[in-house]
Amino acid sequence: MINTDTPTEIDSLKLRLPYRNVEIINYRLEAFLTTTFEGGEIDAENFKRNSLKFKKDGISVRFAVETMPTDSKGGKKKYLTILINSKLLKNKYLEGITKANIDNVHNELMSYDVARFDLKTMLEGFVTDVDFKTDFYSTMDEFQELKKFFKINARESNKVGQGYRPFNDKTNQGMQFSTRDTRAYKTNPFVKMYHKELELKYNSSDFYEKYIKGQNIKDLGRFETTIKNNAHMKALGINSNTLSNLLNLDDPFKKSILSMSINTHLESNIKQIKIREGMSPLDEMLHNLIVMQMNGGMSFDKIRDFALSTFTEKTRKSKAKSKFNSIYEEHIRGTKKDISTKNIDSILNLIGVDNDKR
Repeated sequence: MINTDTPTEIDSLKLRLPYRNVEIINYRLEAFLTTTFEGGEIDAENFKRNSLKFKKDGISVRFAVETMPTDSKGGKKKYLTILINSKLLKNKYLEGITKANIDNVHNELMSYDVARFDLKTMLEGFVTDVDFKTDFYSTMDEFQELKKFFKINARESNKVGQGYRPFNDKTNQGMQFSTRDTRAYKTNPFVKMYHKELELKYNSSDFYEKYIKGQNIKDLGRFETTIKNNAHMKALGINSNTLSNLLNLDDPFKKSILSMSINTHLESNIKQIKIREGMSPLDEMLHNLIVMQMNGGMSFDKIRDFALSTFTEKTRKSKAKSKFNSIYEEHIRGTKKDISTKNIDSILNLIGVDNDKR
């Protein structure tokens, strides 16, 4: 397992700038591409149809002019809206969009010669559809164990766009909950886990070859979650949807957003396990309980410590601990499951999923 102490940062967003604060250079934007949206939530397909798109070396940017209703009498405000992706950072892509590199993003946007605005105007702009990402490193075996953990612990649902949804192609490995266009962002937020190394090499090959090749992306995985709109932000405790405010959120808070989104989709599940031969009834029972929890992704140390957490008498606790350790040493230690659950714990701790309670 490689380092999992990585920050949670912005991967992409839609930025709205008041039209009076920008200077339009490419007038095709104003003449032909005007859309309308309400409440700060932009219809994705409508935005794509009515936006000016630029794509080069795997970097895609979209600009649009939009009007937003302000009252029931036909009042409107006009905005320049930009779809921004962290690929604008080029070789700094893996950093995500941060306060430290936002000037790089601004400089890149200016290079398209669509509109002029200073960095201060950009930071005071309003954001929606914010994707936060947390990266981690794991072997493919560990990645598959993570997928199994989420499958086992996912809340069951037969509704379209809900529940655990894996993808298992050679070039695309991972799973997701919900969809990006969900309107039930409190009860069914979008969460995705995928193998970033595969995605870059197979689905973003132009970008990878030009800007990422040579960087350490071996066994790189990624979690993403989306904040849809201003109402969603307020529900999460974010009181201002300006870009500046989003960039100033601290890492524990951003990780809590991902944690809350993931935990919304999880619950405990009990699975059948095989009976072991040649063990006393008590040892067999303890072994089965340990294995059952390991199948849910919990490491042995956490299983043992939780089981003994209510013991107050030292001698009894010591004997019970010795019994757990004996079963572990004789039947579990060093197995693939033992190693993978320890590594899974590291990743779950990174994203704020409390594996002690599963």
